[in-house]
Amino acid sequence: MATGNATASGAWPTSGHTIAADLTNYPIGTRIYIPYFDTVFTVEDSGGAVKGNVIDIFFDSYAEAISFGRRNLDAYVLN
Repeated sequence: MATGNATASGAWPTSGHTIAADLTNYPIGTRIYIPYFDTVFTVEDSGGAVKGNVIDIFFDSYAEAISFGRRNLDAYVLN
């Protein structure tokens, strides 16, 4: 979702790049390829509801995030 805050990494979130993850599983800087988007995302944040193997994809707007909803997608850790 759109935000006026920097991420846990100190970076500003970017659509098509930033994801939040459980940092005990995926530390800041972990690169994750999601074939659905054909894009490599980078873990730059954490979140209270982001636990285990769940990731949260940053979108430019709240409406875009709600429209996408929750999905089970394939994801591959690259590093």
